[in-house]
Amino acid sequence: MNLTFPDFHAGGLVDVNFVRLVRRVDAEAVAAMVDCGKIIWAWDISIRGRSRTRVWRFWLNEICTPQMTARLTVDEVLDRILPPSRTWYWAKEVGQLLLLARNTIAALARQLGATMKNRSFQFSRARLVAWLRERWVGGINS
Repeated sequence: MNLTFPDFHAGGLVDVNFVRLVRRVDAEAVAAMVDCGKIIWAWDISIRGRSRTRVWRFWLNEICTPQMTARLTVDEVLDRILPPSRTWYWAKEVGQLLLLARNTIAALARQLGATMKNRSFQFSRARLVAWLRERWVGGINS
């Protein structure tokens, strides 16, 4: 059986549990890898801003093949996560990308000034990119 996955997941984000599984470490070790810069492409996506509880998302490509992503800039990574060929994203797409619940998407929509269209929020790519750039915790290769 040959399985293929859509391109959307190729540049997607994953959570701490995925990193723990792939790297075979506990959550504290993942936190240490982020804090020391061993994992570069990490974002704190907590909606209430930088709180005590960090809600991390990691770039799938770095977790699976770190040697292929080490020299990329933040702009290159953000372009792969949110391709510049798109100017906006539906709420469902943002939820799938960031692994967010519907109520959290609504809070993010209010925070980013998303517009309502056909009973769904429409997020501007530019605002999503700016929001992710602000929450990037890697800090090098910028």
